[in-house]
Amino acid sequence: METMTAEQALSNAKSHTFESVWATLDRIAEENERRKREFDERYEQYKAENERRKREADERYEKYERERREADEKRKAEDERRKREFDERYEQYERERRESQEKTEKMIAELSRNIGGLGNSFGRFTEAMLS
Repeated sequence: METMTAEQALSNAKSHTFESVWATLDRIAEENERRKREFDERYEQYKAENERRKREADERYEKYERERREADEKRKAEDERRKREFDERYEQYERERRESQEKTEKMIAELSRNIGGLGNSFGRFTEAMLS
């Protein structure tokens, strides 16, 4: 808008009637109403977009949490399975070790008896030869 002198403004104002001023104010009000509607539409679109993004982010987070829980459960189950297998192998090892120990002790006892018997037999043989 250009700057006017007071005389130009007075001359310009004389040319406007109440109806022309009212029509201008109506046009301004309509323009303001149109801008408000556009703003409201853009705001609603913005809100809808934000809601969509929030929903997607929530879904991604829920999916991540579900996958993490499933992975944790699988890892826990695998750990428990490995522990059971280890415990079973250890039990078997202990059982075999005890059995082997018992066999060894029996063999030593039998060898001791045989050696003792051999000693007695050898002693009797020696006595018989020398007498």
